[in-house]
Amino acid sequence: MRDWRLFTVPAATKLTVLSEEEIERLYPNEWVLFEITQLTRVGRVRGRVLCHSNNRSKLSEHRIRFHESHPGARTGVIFAGSLVDPDFGGMIVL
Repeated sequence: MRDWRLFTVPAATKLTVLSEEEIERLYPNEWVLFEITQLTRVGRVRGRVLCHSNNRSKLSEHRIRFHESHPGARTGVIFAGSLVDPDFGGMIVL
């Protein structure tokens, strides 16, 4: 059985700006909430990881609290893994 707790990120990691690829490599098969610090013209983002969990709904409260204390901040949520259901053979619709 999986542990559905939310994992906050150590302060040292929060200060590091990461690319989407780096986030995916560091947090495989996890939902990751991050503050967007850079957005390129082609839509690529870089940011600081705020928290991660294997349950997407666990990030909602942290996203709300972060925006309350940082009203102008931009955040994103990504899944650092495959959204393909191997039993179904297709993409999972969220």
